[in-house]
Amino acid sequence: MILVYAVFEESGVVPVLAGVGGETVESRAVGALAVATGTVRSAPEPTEESVLAHASVVDALAAANDAVLPVRFGTGFADDRALVTELEAQAERLRDLLPLVRGCAEIGVVVTTRDPEAVTRRSASTGSEYLHRRLAAQREEDRVAAAVHEPLTRLARAAARLNATPGFRAAYLVERPAVARFRDAVHELARRRPELAITSTKPLPPYSFASRVGGRA
Repeated sequence: MILVYAVFEESGVVPVLAGVGGETVESRAVGALAVATGTVRSAPEPTEESVLAHASVVDALAAANDAVLPVRFGTGFADDRALVTELEAQAERLRDLLPLVRGCAEIGVVVTTRDPEAVTRRSASTGSEYLHRRLAAQREEDRVAAAVHEPLTRLARAAARLNATPGFRAAYLVERPAVARFRDAVHELARRRPELAITSTKPLPPYSFASRVGGRA
């Protein structure tokens, strides 16, 4: 089975790395693209150790290359032909995404309300209460978007709102030289909006902005 870790440009670099199964991570060229892969006997189990090993490989690839599209854990193909067929089908989209993520890191931001009454409102169970709860939740999302998402989006190359219940979660694609400024902005928003609990992640490879590459064993 061929495990895939990330997609990058044909001229990209793959450092000396051990993959999820201890295999050597190698570069395979597919047209104008390249993929970091490892050959294993079977699909890895989603254990904490394996997931962290996959993330470690992606981190190393992102550190060695200016534009990397991470591939989700456990993506694998039965043989080279299946891998090439998949990548050729997505080649145009992947080539378009690489310039978007070039020179950028992803920073995730999570926002939850500190209002204890909001939790009580969300516990309503009747039909009427449910509708009121949904309306209140939508208003809360809009309020958070205006307070947090909009100013942070202006500091990012791209932004993606992600599903989160309860609260608000988004990912921001930030140019690496601007990461410190972006994180300072998050801290300032948290200071100015004490009714909201606002946290951010460390800079990550652009998982939320990578096109999904499907796999089959």
